[in-house]
Amino acid sequence: MLKRLPFYIILCGLIGLLNYFVTTNLLFSIVISLIGIVIFTFILDKMVATFLIRERKSKEAILFINNFIITLSINCSILSTFNTIEESFSPQLKNQIRLIDNLEVEEKIKYLEKYFMVSSYDVFLNLLDQYIYNGGDILKISQLLLFDIRQLEEKIENHNQIIIKKMMEFIILWIMIFAIVIIMKFSLADYFVKIASLNYFKYGMAIFFVSFYLNISLFIAHATNLNFIKSNKKIVNENKRKRKNVKVKRKDRKM
Repeated sequence: MLKRLPFYIILCGLIGLLNYFVTTNLLFSIVISLIGIVIFTFILDKMVATFLIRERKSKEAILFINNFIITLSINCSILSTFNTIEESFSPQLKNQIRLIDNLEVEEKIKYLEKYFMVSSYDVFLNLLDQYIYNGGDILKISQLLLFDIRQLEEKIENHNQIIIKKMMEFIILWIMIFAIVIIMKFSLADYFVKIASLNYFKYGMAIFFVSFYLNISLFIAHATNLNFIKSNKKIVNENKRKRKNVKVKRKDRKM
């Protein structure tokens, strides 16, 4: 969030300045800027952070599964395969591996199910167990899984391309709207000054800029929606139970 916070402050500051330019009301302008900062910091940033983490972990899971299966088909050793593909791990995944460095390689692979939380990884573990106990050609066994994760990778990439496209449209639309507001002030001149002195105009402009925040919120809510990525429900439910247990323990301590 710290990296994105300056952007939030600058954007909301510009909105406040624009409101002040139009209405010359300092109090309303400060309030509008503060409302925007609160919305971005405490609501929208959580959506963005969750989206970035889920997207990254999904891509890591796809890369892990694909590299593991292909490498395993060549050297036929789980330990050697894991050591080989470990070099391609992201910094976050490497840190996760360091935390479980004392485990056996098969236990590490199973433990990563909690890290990825992607349903495809659960399928991968089932196929790996089948390979360990029954042998066979891992590539043939995993054909459907490899096809599914490639489709998932394409969906993620398409989703990101759509976000960029829609974001550009959204930015251009609101720049045009703000430009119209600025042009109106200059074109109406003295008449606009009389209008700006009316209370209902100040409240109306405040509602207008708050609606801008609402539009951004709706856009980010849709853009960060990754429901097409199926999560591992077993792991998700387990994490929810852990959170509930932690809350219960905290309440017990307070009592």
